[in-house]
Amino acid sequence: MYYFLFFCLTLFLDQLTKVIALKELVLVSPVKVFPFLNFVLVFNTGVSFSMFSSDSPYHRYVLALLSSLIVIVMLVWFFKERNKWAKYALLLIISGAVGNIIDRLRVGAVVDFIDVFAGKYHWPAFNLADSFICIGVALLLFSFYKESKAMKEKSLSAPFKKEN
Repeated sequence: MYYFLFFCLTLFLDQLTKVIALKELVLVSPVKVFPFLNFVLVFNTGVSFSMFSSDSPYHRYVLALLSSLIVIVMLVWFFKERNKWAKYALLLIISGAVGNIIDRLRVGAVVDFIDVFAGKYHWPAFNLADSFICIGVALLLFSFYKESKAMKEKSLSAPFKKEN
């Protein structure tokens, strides 16, 4: 139940921020928030960093379908996973992917609006879904690390156990 609520909350936050961005921001007109952060409305028809962008009317459906297949694989993994932190990590990735799929189908492109920069060097604009995916991947890698470390410690201590 908590997993479902977590998924719904992250998806809701992503979609809410995108609705606000669409309503309040003007295309490619930055709004300064901090000396290192702007909000700027950008439509990404491609994947990460706008790779594979296209104006084809079918492009968004192809990317949505590919993303949906990846989500299905991640859901299978989620239901087989036993580690609680890995499950939350997978949910972050899944909710981020679903949020971007919704954008592709509803708007025709992914809505990006967070612009982080240092001086004149800008990171490509992104959204909360992208952040959830990155945090989920980092959390998943951390859970793999902790699990492998625990298994290694267990295997190292096993030869020294006394038998009854």
